[in-house]
Amino acid sequence: MAEWLYKARDRAASGKPRPDYEATRAFAVSDGILCRSARTEEGAWIANVRAVDAGDVIHIYYRQHAPERRVRVVGSFRVRDPGDARFHWQCDLAEVKDAELASRLRIAYGAADDAPITGWLLEPAPNVHTPASTEPDVKEFLAQTPTLRRYHEDRIISTVTAQLPALPTPLRLLHGPLLVTIETWSYGARVARFPAARIIGEGRDDASAVEALAENIAEFVEVNLFQAQAGRLGGTLAKQWVALTAMVDVSAVRPDGEKISEVA
Repeated sequence: MAEWLYKARDRAASGKPRPDYEATRAFAVSDGILCRSARTEEGAWIANVRAVDAGDVIHIYYRQHAPERRVRVVGSFRVRDPGDARFHWQCDLAEVKDAELASRLRIAYGAADDAPITGWLLEPAPNVHTPASTEPDVKEFLAQTPTLRRYHEDRIISTVTAQLPALPTPLRLLHGPLLVTIETWSYGARVARFPAARIIGEGRDDASAVEALAENIAEFVEVNLFQAQAGRLGGTLAKQWVALTAMVDVSAVRPDGEKISEVA
């Protein structure tokens, strides 16, 4: 089961009006339908529409522009199997067959008389927590253009450049601080990355991520030093070693005696 964020609005991106909050909520709660076109006007599938499956949960929000700008929560709903009403074999959208409901939806959304009315069939999901609109992942989604996105999809929210000023002794930086990137991920972690050698460190904030990166660089040297000195590194490891030792002096590090005996 996947969870999705959906943003209904009081007007479409084209400027056409859309149902107000009360009507949108009534369609979802009373009629069990979230109206959603399958394709763009050019005929392409709308992003993520085919990825929503029966059994998934959709958290619905309403973005209001007038008379005042605000976000309102419609609720959380589980997608029902469309059965014989399935619009297309590649998705779980249903084509509304009920003439009275189809007519109300057609009027509310300004759909052409000959256009099929499609949407997900819904049932309330009372035992599912609806994320607050102020939650960072949701707040970011509501401020963007897409109307449908997977909830808690792991992704990079922001990236900044930073410096790693020192490494654990006896490692020594050859050309001053290392240039690293720090990524903020949607699940709350920070990832410090030393791209040249493909080594990362993860932490709860920038400082702890950089500290973890420094420790992981030291561990990488310790683990691979004997093999490197013996000329036995190959492939990706060899490339990582060359990139690292171009910037870090490892000459004062001594191979671990136990590791030498293991590979001898």
